Amino acid sequence: MSSTAYAKQIDGLTWDEYRAYPLPSQSDLKAAWDDAQLWHETNVLKCIEKPGPSASQQWGTQCEAMLRDGPNDAIEIIPPEVLTSNGARRGKAWEAYRDANADKQLVTEKEYLDKHYGLERAVQNVSEHRYATSLLADVEWSVRIEWDNGSGFQMKGELDCLNADKAYVVDVKTATDNSPEVFQRDAIKWGYDIQAAAYLEAASILLDADLRWFWVVVQNKAPWKVEVYQAIYEVLEYGRDRLVERQEWFDRCRETDTWRSPTLGEIVELNLPNYLRERVQT
Repeated sequence: MSSTAYAKQIDGLTWDEYRAYPLPSQSDLKAAWDDAQLWHETNVLKCIEKPGPSASQQWGTQCEAMLRDGPNDAIEIIPPEVLTSNGARRGKAWEAYRDANADKQLVTEKEYLDKHYGLERAVQNVSEHRYATSLLADVEWSVRIEWDNGSGFQMKGELDCLNADKAYVVDVKTATDNSPEVFQRDAIKWGYDIQAAAYLEAASILLDADLRWFWVVVQNKAPWKVEVYQAIYEVLEYGRDRLVERQEWFDRCRETDTWRSPTLGEIVELNLPNYLRERVQT
């Protein structure tokens, strides 16, 4: 079913309202492709509870917030002398210190090292990377868009960063290993190519312009290295092909109201994986 291509920003929604906005996102398409039944029972029937964010996802959210809003200047490390001998927040010295610093987020040195130091080092490393700093300057954060490319398949998406004047999109990622060799594999494994293709499509329709796509990838463990990658044409084309494939699959599930594996009711031949086949052939 064809339609007129359009894109519009959807502003003023809370995160929960955006999640409930009645259009699929690229994350929905990927999840339904991987396990349609699980996606449907979790998101539509709501008979399965959605899992909460993992520790690494929470770290990534905090890192992005610090890149957007700046470091949390309200954090202050509690001097050991106002704590008890076992580090508890008790006693007159602690109460006087707490009351005198009511406008601060008070943390022990261990709490700071566990929860805040890595984030601050990561943000500092981003600030010292000339291309990361340049790309994240003068951008609009958290741009939510509803769009249809003319195929009749409506979607929603949230771009991390959009620079309309210079025509590019930045996606902030965090990873345990952000080296080129590993991120190249992870980009395909986790469908970052699909996300890039979808969001560039939305932004291009919205701005009536061709845009570039960049990833700023922050390592989520010491030494919190920063890498910047640009999606080249063949990556975006591959992502575009996979996006269309998943849109068509999602449409078939909706039209038939059958949210099952594509191999439901079939017998699948099990072959040797490629690396073993090559070994056997040699």
